[in-house]
Amino acid sequence: MKQRKKSKTQTNTPASSDASRTRKPLYALDVGYGYTKVIGEARTPMIFPSLVAPTDLQAIHVGLGKQSNTVTVDHVNYIVGEQALHRGFRFSEEYDGWWTSVRYRALIQYASQFIPPGSHVITGLPIHVFHTALAHQQVQDVIRRGLRASHVTLLPQGVGAFMAALQQDDRLNHSRVAVVDIGNRTTELVAFAAGDYLHHASKGIIHGIAPLYQQLAELIRPDGHQPLDPYEVEAAYRGIRPIRLNGKSIGQEEMKAQLESLIEPWLETLWSHMRSLWGDGAPSYDRILYCGGGAALLGSYLTQQFRNDATISENSQLANALGYLTYMQWQHEKEDALSPAPLASEQRPDPVLAEPVQQA
Repeated sequence: MKQRKKSKTQTNTPASSDASRTRKPLYALDVGYGYTKVIGEARTPMIFPSLVAPTDLQAIHVGLGKQSNTVTVDHVNYIVGEQALHRGFRFSEEYDGWWTSVRYRALIQYASQFIPPGSHVITGLPIHVFHTALAHQQVQDVIRRGLRASHVTLLPQGVGAFMAALQQDDRLNHSRVAVVDIGNRTTELVAFAAGDYLHHASKGIIHGIAPLYQQLAELIRPDGHQPLDPYEVEAAYRGIRPIRLNGKSIGQEEMKAQLESLIEPWLETLWSHMRSLWGDGAPSYDRILYCGGGAALLGSYLTQQFRNDATISENSQLANALGYLTYMQWQHEKEDALSPAPLASEQRPDPVLAEPVQQA
């Protein structure tokens, strides 16, 4: 993104400089069903699995390995992230109203160690619930309480990914772009034209990559072996941490061969939704952009069908969080360019969105 040169008038504008001095630090927060991502203005990401489990009162810590990552919600202790992986029980099925759940609140509490009190937090909601007023109120309340945030801005998921891509290629701001944000449980199909979010051509679907890892876990599990955790299978598939079965390490190539048999039917369901919304091959769109953790998993499979000129976003797992941060930074740049700075009641929604951004 080209840096805007500040004139002497802009630099010396009291209202603008005062706004900059009193502006709260920005943090993007993307709480996914699979992973939670936090990014501040220093652009150093923090990613941890969205796993939460109650602490075991009978457990004994012998001083080996890492200490548990423990948070307290309603006077009860919970373990968050990697340390929750091997617990006998963990929360796993909170979905559309999950921001009111213990799991979501525990994730927010854990994120508070990376987000200082008083920050301005930008986060997102799945499209299929974004236009629900109650969801906005509930999310803003949980984040304000859990992070002691000064402001909370909500965007539709997928808008962040577009903003991140726009920072890399400003030609997208003059194009029709279809964004496919593939997550752990949901996929967001989001359309833009000349920088405007097209609500009528966008939708969220309950079709994420979690079932692929669940099915892969069953395929590679030896007979008589206890069920494998899909998170462990994912980590092994990505080359993060190996998985051993009956003393034997399962290689990535072996897992890829098994996964191929599952990907084709999964993709057919995705193509069906895309054709229904945008037409076969999305002929009225200049670009198709894939992002999200699912895009990182599926890789070239996504560009072999439907449309072969599609692209996969850089840092696809972090695309939304990076874009949330970019969106708010651009808002601040526009405010700083105004002289004098407008009152909050005079500000208009950003042209990227056809509807006002929800803030609290």
